[in-house]
Amino acid sequence: MAARPAGLTERPDPLIQRNAAPARCLRPFPHHQELAATYKTIVLAYDGSEAGQRALLDGQEIGQWSQARLHLVAVMAPPIAMVAVDAWVMNPTIDDAEKQRFQAVLDSGLERLRAAGLQAEGHVVVGNAVDEIVQVAKDVQANLIVLGHKHLDSWAERWWRGSSVSQSMIEYAPCSVLIVITH
Repeated sequence: MAARPAGLTERPDPLIQRNAAPARCLRPFPHHQELAATYKTIVLAYDGSEAGQRALLDGQEIGQWSQARLHLVAVMAPPIAMVAVDAWVMNPTIDDAEKQRFQAVLDSGLERLRAAGLQAEGHVVVGNAVDEIVQVAKDVQANLIVLGHKHLDSWAERWWRGSSVSQSMIEYAPCSVLIVITH
């Protein structure tokens, strides 16, 4: 076997590296307190979907790390959208049932956040999703908005959907936006 030049060490075995225990940070990031103070009020857009669930989990982690107040927002479509779908017939019981469904989804998210020891409030609002989430963020003086986004695989799905809430949110948000992507 040839002698190794001075100063070079043997490369670690990738299998050993893969099975090694995860590295632990022994001292905090130098600006840890500054970053934690940045996100004291977080708005989480939540609809109970897979993307919404992932956003809730990420928002929960950030909330625990920064000890933030969380505002969970569920946005119902405006009644005019329901009227168009329901063959131009407005039915108040459909509106009440829809609101109860949104409130149930919101309550389950709030329960999860509160079980994790976080301060969380819920808001069921009616209107355009971007407008309503931005308004809640302004009202509570949020430092961060967290929302989920599901990537669509086909170009036809992307074309049919048009502009997404997450794309529009970036343009109108009064604060930073975290978009949690699912596939």
